[in-house]
Amino acid sequence: MPFRPPSEHTGPMQPAPAPPLPREAAAARTVRPSAWWFLAAGLVAVAGIVVGIVGAVRTFGDWLDRVDGLERTSVPGSMTVEIDEPGGYSIYVESERRTADPELLDNPVVDVLDPSGDFVPLDPYGSSVTYTTPSHRGRGAFTFQAEEPGTYEVTASGSSGTVVAVGRGIGDLLVSGLGRSVAVGLLGPLVGGATALVVGVR
Repeated sequence: MPFRPPSEHTGPMQPAPAPPLPREAAAARTVRPSAWWFLAAGLVAVAGIVVGIVGAVRTFGDWLDRVDGLERTSVPGSMTVEIDEPGGYSIYVESERRTADPELLDNPVVDVLDPSGDFVPLDPYGSSVTYTTPSHRGRGAFTFQAEEPGTYEVTASGSSGTVVAVGRGIGDLLVSGLGRSVAVGLLGPLVGGATALVVGVR
């Protein structure tokens, strides 16, 4: 019989195993941040901006309502003001001609009587506050403290052509409301940006 050399393979041929990936390459293949994280970060940023804008618009609307809701009387004149909550109140001077500069208006002489008929001390307005709305234009003149609820009598005397307006202060409402709206509007993009940065780095 002819001689046959022994076969080098005793079974079907198998593919050679792939060389192991370096550790860095394996980590790069297994850690893939989902696009949903970046989408969520963008939504957080947009939501913060939208909420901030809505809050600013609402604050400005509330401010306009407060200005329009002030109790008013022409000078010289008098009026009664119903105060339901004790606290600080403001007296503003406005011009009957809306084009007049509020800073140029002279303060009228104003007297305020509390429900018991006693004079209420008036203090000069502590800061320069002016306002302009579609219907009114004025500036802060005096402040007073209402110690009890009830009917207050306000009398104003002086040159005609001006108007006295009484009510809650309008400056704090606008400043605090807009401050909160701006903070929310900035917080959303900051949180969204931080989230996207952390996900991208990981």
